[in-house]
Amino acid sequence: MKIALDAQGADRGIDEVVAGARIVAAEGIAIDLYGPHELVQTALGANAPGNIGVVDAPDEITNHDDPVKAARAMRESSIVVAAKAVAAGAADAMVSAGP
Repeated sequence: MKIALDAQGADRGIDEVVAGARIVAAEGIAIDLYGPHELVQTALGANAPGNIGVVDAPDEITNHDDPVKAARAMRESSIVVAAKAVAAGAADAMVSAGP
């Protein structure tokens, strides 16, 4: 099983999402973190588990954006790219704490 995880969706930021991803990865579940590659990779650090990947999704939809308009306009946002991964069969499920 592989989970597409929106790294930008949490109120407490990418570091908290990465901490949660590490817990799940320790159980043997593969995770792809979606968000700005550099920010996610920095939070993940050099000792990342082998079953955690990073997928670049540089756009960010905020709580101030209209969700439908933002998803249509920001095609490279973490939640949109993660949803596309599930639709394409590259991930089995998607999780986001975002808008």
